[in-house]
Amino acid sequence: MSMAGLRRETLFLAAAALLAAFTYLYGLDDFGIPTNGDEGVYIHIARITAGSGHWLPLASDVQRVRNTKPPLLFWQAIASTAGGTEWTLWRVRLPNALYTLATAALLLALLRRLTGQWHSAVLGAVVYLAFYDTYRYGRPFLTDAPETFWLALPGVAVLWTRGALLESRLLAPLLFGLALGVACLYKSFALILPFGLMLAGWHWVRHGERARDWLGFALPQLAVSAVVALAIFTLWPLLDPDPGAVWRDFVVKENVGNKFGSGGGVLSYMQAFFLGGESVPGLFGQFLANAGLLAPILIALLIHAWRARRSLSQEERLLWVWVLAYFVAFSIPSQRSGRYLLPAMPAVAVLATLAWPRLHRAGFLVTVVLAITVALVFAVLAFLIVQQAGPDLAMPLAYWLALAGVVALGLASLVRPRLAATTAPALPVALLLAMGLSLTVYASPPGPYSAATRALLKGQPVFVPCDYLANEESDRFMLPGADVRSYSARDALTPDELAGRYRFFAAYVPLDETPRCEGCRVLDARYVIRSRHTTELAGKTSAATLLRESFQREVLFESQRAPQQTPAPFEACE
Repeated sequence: MSMAGLRRETLFLAAAALLAAFTYLYGLDDFGIPTNGDEGVYIHIARITAGSGHWLPLASDVQRVRNTKPPLLFWQAIASTAGGTEWTLWRVRLPNALYTLATAALLLALLRRLTGQWHSAVLGAVVYLAFYDTYRYGRPFLTDAPETFWLALPGVAVLWTRGALLESRLLAPLLFGLALGVACLYKSFALILPFGLMLAGWHWVRHGERARDWLGFALPQLAVSAVVALAIFTLWPLLDPDPGAVWRDFVVKENVGNKFGSGGGVLSYMQAFFLGGESVPGLFGQFLANAGLLAPILIALLIHAWRARRSLSQEERLLWVWVLAYFVAFSIPSQRSGRYLLPAMPAVAVLATLAWPRLHRAGFLVTVVLAITVALVFAVLAFLIVQQAGPDLAMPLAYWLALAGVVALGLASLVRPRLAATTAPALPVALLLAMGLSLTVYASPPGPYSAATRALLKGQPVFVPCDYLANEESDRFMLPGADVRSYSARDALTPDELAGRYRFFAAYVPLDETPRCEGCRVLDARYVIRSRHTTELAGKTSAATLLRESFQREVLFESQRAPQQTPAPFEACE
């Protein structure tokens, strides 16, 4: 490729990187962004802890989830919201989005050093940010973004020195231990296991295959790193007024119980190891799914790496050890999830970038075809939803421009296949932006709620539907000052039935229906995506019914026939 052509591709990728950064920061305060049900639980713990006026013990209205995670994530939220006084979803989520962008910046700097090219450096950052699960888990208030950043630091440091850092007997393990300890204080002390496997593998690459040689380097370093990491993690029970609760709730229940407590004995464990959604083959499928639309390129990378396994550079071997260490470590527990492999995705992005010119073009073309298909599906879904909702709902122009851009770039890449290697990582970024743009519709009239509605409900008990523990926390951001309670959405109570129980309540209403409730008045409404509801319905009903049940209004009612009574103590939605 000519220098002019390389410069044009680099500028295109730089534009894609800026677009990705904007995409990750755009709409952080939208309530329907791709996330995980745990976010509501973590926000609940952070809010109650901030309100207690103490950093420890972690507080919750639901005792059984009080110590579900170490405190650093919750302390982060308390700090970012000025002690809970500026309690907005933007402030709660922003540090995590910045962590993800910082991880991408680490990869950019590392690839610039390894390749000496800005083209490869920017490509690696775009590839990482184009992974769907980087977007899904790297923006919400979850542990994944900070955990991935801190666990990436040792790998980046080792690769930055092209393995030379591993010769350090004290400085390297101390630095490794500090980074690992912070990650543990976000997630769990169990992260020492994949780190130990990774460190041992690095020394195997560095010092040859004789166990006495590489273990002689690895074990002392691992001992120092583990001691430092555990010392940092132990600050939690040492500072907590109730260390026994930390042991019972976090160590015994959350780690040992959840990860190894499936029951059934050895036979059941071995069966689940090989068969089912949480099997090791299933974990491999989830590993590919972490990459989203870039999964075909990841498959091309795996094929290339296997064929070139005898000629891989030392840096590539170190990176593959990084990936395999996490896969092996999280294949051991009975609870397996592709989410546990997210700390390996930075290594995957760097590996893909280093091998990019040598990957089979088919991987890029399949990604382009998938991107065009998804863009067309997004367009059809948007048209059907707008048609169902009526004149109140309209997708923004930028949404249609993003989809049109994906289709146009994708078709150009199919006509001129050489372009696919450049456009393939940018197209998923544009689709992620389109997804974020579509969510702004749900924050526009008739929702989230007017100032008059917020003023009316301040201090009032308001009951909202809940389909996962603590997901009523999102309503607290929309109705600041209201006493938000929840009822189970699984009970499928009608507005008329709810009106006999609660004075102020919200209920789901299909877009094509007029809200009806005897003896009620409609206060306000907002659009919602019932994602958990969608998962349960998938495969059990028609596409039209699925669409109708998934995209609805959450309508706020005031009942004139509700009994006058003091609200019961808070009860968690299951």
